[in-house]
Formats: sequence, C-alpha cells, structure tokens
Amino acid sequence: MEKCRIGLAQVHSLLGNVRDNLDKHLAHIERARSLGIDILAFPELSLAGYLLRD
Repeated sequence: MEKCRIGLAQVHSLLGNVRDNLDKHLAHIERARSLGIDILAFPELSLAGYLLRD
C-alpha cells in the first residue's frame, strides 16, 4: 500500500480580498509541494475570506 501525505493549511484570510487570499493559498501550496504533501486541505470559504462569528 502506497502512503499518502495529507496537509492542513491554516490561512488568515481577509474578507472579500480574493486576490490576496489566493496568493496566500498559492504560497501554502508551494510549501506543501516542497514538503512532499500529496493532498492539502484548506478551510471552507477561505478564498472569499468569510469567517463565522459567534
């Protein structure tokens, strides 16, 4: 059985700033690639920067 390395990204997104959020995602992807990560998961809606509040 082949191993699969999974990574979880924690991104500080900015509400509505998709371009900057995308740049942050791409930086995480490049870092994960350099670490040999096969699958990288991001928080839901992190590109749009939407955050749930209590």
